[in-house]
Amino acid sequence: MKEPVVVAEKIDADDAERDLVEEIVTLASRHGHEVLVVPDLYHLPDESTVWDELRALPPLVTLWGWQHPRPLRWVLARQGVAADEWRLLDLRTLETPSGAYEPPPLQPERVGDVRRMTEPVPARWYPVIDHERCEACGHCHDFCLFGVYERAESEGVRVCRPDNCKPGCPACSRVCPQGAIMFPLYDRDPAIAGAPGTLMTLDAAGRRLFYERTEQPCPTCSQLTDDELAHVAMDGACPECGRKLEQPSPVLAEIDDLIARLDRLSGGGPR
Repeated sequence: MKEPVVVAEKIDADDAERDLVEEIVTLASRHGHEVLVVPDLYHLPDESTVWDELRALPPLVTLWGWQHPRPLRWVLARQGVAADEWRLLDLRTLETPSGAYEPPPLQPERVGDVRRMTEPVPARWYPVIDHERCEACGHCHDFCLFGVYERAESEGVRVCRPDNCKPGCPACSRVCPQGAIMFPLYDRDPAIAGAPGTLMTLDAAGRRLFYERTEQPCPTCSQLTDDELAHVAMDGACPECGRKLEQPSPVLAEIDDLIARLDRLSGGGPR
């Protein structure tokens, strides 16, 4: 059986990280694998010829990357690389490849070819959509101020202008009801980075952020009176948009009570 092609991302990193990639390349080649060394795929420009090489690979591929597997898979999918059967491994979780790499028996006469594709790769920051979770609600599109997203009939919502995104900002991930938006470089929240076993959930702060930014009417506030809303409010706020309910002034409440008593007196009983 033909051995899998091994793809390894080589990044501008410290010596230990570069050495780890080279160890994988050497080990894979010595065990008969064809090896393709590529730049960091998250930062790779959309027009790069590397994507053509990846699209042409056979289904059996092991890819060693510097992102979590879930966002890395959708980075590939965005460029039309069918990686559903690929084995995606996170280099950041390893000190040595021996723990996760299971090569076939060493065959010195069958050394695999190593191809290296290098090109300048500027740093980028943009959202990655998990289209298995996305329900095309449009929250991200309506929320974003920078025109990163667009609605498409066939795809629902897609990232059309990734480099318009504000570097370091993961706010649209916080307002996605399905936890479908990831920022692989965000290291302050594993769920936003797409770490295994985590999922960003839309909480009260995220809902409030959405309505504040878009100025869209809240479906709860717009259908209920304040009296009705008071019965479903949580901590004195709308459970959907987080708007704080106005508390009646004690003086106004006393005046309202006095008017009600006068109405009752004038409406019935002897004068």
